[in-house]
Amino acid sequence: MRGDVVTLLVVIIFILFLIYGPLPTLLARLFQWHAIRAVNHSRDIFLTFDDGPNPDYTPQILKVLREYGVKATFFLVAGRALRHPELVKRIVEDGHEIGSHGERHHALWFKGWRHTQTELSTSYQILRDLTGAERFWYRPPWGLLNWAALTSPVLRGRDVVLWSVMPSDWRKQNDAESIANFAIRKVKGGSIIVLHDSDESLGAAPGAPLASIAALPQIISSLQQQGFEFRTVSEVPVMKPHLSPFKIMIQSIWMGWEHIFEWFTRIRSVSSFRWGIFKVFITKHHGRSIACNDGTSIQSGDWVGELHLDNQIILQLLRQEGSDRVALTLSRMVRDALIEMSKAIDTTPELAKVKAFTGITLLHRGIRGLGFELHQLKSNWFRNFSMLYLRFLLRVFHPHGKKRVSHSRQKLVPMMLVMTRESLLNRRPVEIKKGEVM
Repeated sequence: MRGDVVTLLVVIIFILFLIYGPLPTLLARLFQWHAIRAVNHSRDIFLTFDDGPNPDYTPQILKVLREYGVKATFFLVAGRALRHPELVKRIVEDGHEIGSHGERHHALWFKGWRHTQTELSTSYQILRDLTGAERFWYRPPWGLLNWAALTSPVLRGRDVVLWSVMPSDWRKQNDAESIANFAIRKVKGGSIIVLHDSDESLGAAPGAPLASIAALPQIISSLQQQGFEFRTVSEVPVMKPHLSPFKIMIQSIWMGWEHIFEWFTRIRSVSSFRWGIFKVFITKHHGRSIACNDGTSIQSGDWVGELHLDNQIILQLLRQEGSDRVALTLSRMVRDALIEMSKAIDTTPELAKVKAFTGITLLHRGIRGLGFELHQLKSNWFRNFSMLYLRFLLRVFHPHGKKRVSHSRQKLVPMMLVMTRESLLNRRPVEIKKGEVM
């Protein structure tokens, strides 16, 4: 009997521990609840450094950043910043951003409510005294959160900043080449990269930041050559509408389904491409013929490029910018993607046989202005299925999706959008057309 009581108490304590620490960490990492892991700006990336400042490594990193004209965000351990105020001053004078990494590099899972909030308040006050700034982004040590941190008054109005690319530069076995190769391979637009400018934290190999310092020139120069721009976290305004954890979880589950759907789509396609916000799958047209305005006739069996919007990008835009700004941003991204496609259409062998590019849309406003034609879906079952699917998608993604669907039910009718090969070629930039004539 006594053993059963002890077992029950252990189980209860373990469940409470999971709720207090791992649960909010999971919500932040997987569903970006009150946290940022990446921002959706196609050519912007964010270089961040944790665990400093350190007199052996931070000055070397600042020197490399200065040589390449790159700005970064340094998440400082406040206790270490207090020991090296001259380094904090140099970071600020060089135009970099400062964030909080706590007062000490301790895991919040094992810190009580009052201890957590006291440590956060103390760390912020130290950084205020050293820099004169009032607000700071926050990154918890090892990315581990608890409910006390998320409800702390000092974080109100400021999100937690995590990362999307971590080359594990604290490990002894990772040399400069492996760190650089990993970062360059994993980075995409909006990525947040985390490196370390200290070896004082638990688990860091002595001298590990030297490999990061050696890798920095290759990382920066390679990504700059690819057209990426380095920014500090605060340089791009990140505005996130309030979303419940349940809706964020549903969105994330849906994105898991999207990856499965994309895998099946690739199987039935002969090839696939990505241009900006578009995923394009080359496949054969099935169904009734389509008569286009420029005289192109698309018959069953003709090759077409199926257009799919990248819903991960749309989801990030909605979380960061809000629904009011997303329509304008999407319109610009679609125009840019179409220009990329027009440049590639004659130089990509797989596109030589494509007659047109097609897709299904529920939102028709502005489509013709982008160069698309709109055609009715002639198959009743496919139209009904598409309507249910896309309305559900709108409810999942849009912050006010349920209200939007209810108020605009009659207008939310799926239609096929079509852009013929000739129409796409006409969207080429003027300089390319002149080059062809010559």
